[in-house]
Order: sequence, then structure tokens, then C-alpha cells
Amino acid sequence: MNRREYLSCVATTGLVGMGGCLGEATEAVENASRGSRMFGEVVKHRGVEVVPTQWMTTNEVTFDVDQGMTQSKTPAPGAEFLLTHIQAANEGEQRRELPSRSSAFGGSSGRGIRVYYIDEETSINQFEDISSAYEVDGVRLTPYHQSRFDEDATGSVYPGIGVEGWIVAEITEGFNIEETTVEIEWGSGDELEAFEWVYSIDAEVSPEEVNENEETTIEI
Repeated sequence: MNRREYLSCVATTGLVGMGGCLGEATEAVENASRGSRMFGEVVKHRGVEVVPTQWMTTNEVTFDVDQGMTQSKTPAPGAEFLLTHIQAANEGEQRRELPSRSSAFGGSSGRGIRVYYIDEETSINQFEDISSAYEVDGVRLTPYHQSRFDEDATGSVYPGIGVEGWIVAEITEGFNIEETTVEIEWGSGDELEAFEWVYSIDAEVSPEEVNENEETTIEI
């Protein structure tokens, strides 16, 4: 079974629309495999609201791996780095786990947040899971996984707790944005669901824009 067939099987839940919080949560009546969800569209499932908001590309990322020790990395020949900003918050009534980028959970790669290009999962940099910050063109960015640590959100969290940050993927240089998706899954047991968003041109930002906006987020 390929990824899209898998999504068709598991993503059949109906979601309640909700104003405020992470923008406006859409009523998800389509399977995640249809790829109609665009950046900025909020999905609510089991009380947890999730949305990818921005993305950027670069040919070099500096990873802050240990109290000022840094590793500057470039992608493999023929590739570039794709950074994606993601927000998640518990807006329900009970404790819930937020999506994880950790390799200890999730689909075929073991990750609950995955970037795909033409239906194949992109590569992960070895320093992503252990970095407390990324730097792109002199602008420091908070990793998504670090935000989970900062908010004590590596396990289940109470309502009102949210995280936001960036993930890093290595992707084909000059990739086609219309063939690029991010897949995020959360829930537990029979309620584990995977949802897919298509990258859009209007969600692209530069490091300078992120710095000017101080990583402006959709209001919770």
C-alpha cells in the first residue's frame, strides 16, 4: 500500500469548524489524500489544532547543537534545504499529545511530521533533532521540537498549551511546489489520523521577512 492509499484508509474523520484559536479551523470532510488543504488552513482533530504557516528555502543552515557549538551544513549536490513553520495547540477539553517530529513516532520514517516530494519522503538532516536553534542568513529560528521542550509539551498537555517552530527537510533543488506536501499525524490508537497540506507560493517567506515579523503567528 502506498502513502496515498494509506491516507485514504486512515483519514476519514469529520472535523468541527472553529473560529478564533489557530485562525479558523476548517471542516475537514475530504480525505487527507486529496491534497486540497493549503498552507494556513487549520485542522482540528481530538481537540488539537494544527497548521503549517510558512516555508523558505536555503543552501545553508547553521545548527546550534550544544550551548553555542554550531554546525553549518549544506545540502547534498542537486538539493536544497526546505524549512517549514508549523503551529500546534490543544484547544480541546482534555490532555492531548501534540504532533511530534521526533523519530520515535510516526509513519514509515518514524516521524509524525513528514515532508513529501512527488509522493516520496524527503531526507532529514542528522542535526535536526538535537539543535536548540537554526540560523539562516543571520536569522535565528526556533526548531519545532525545541518549542515542544520549551513548553514542556513532549508528552500530553492541558488545553491552552501550544507550540510553534521550524522543521528542516532536504529536497530536490528547483523542486515543483505543486508536488510538495507536508503530512502531519496525531491522535492515538484508532483515532490516529494523518492530514496533508500542499505547499503554496503565497506562504513562502525570506529570513528577513521572518525576522521583521518576529515569526508572526496565527493568533491562538
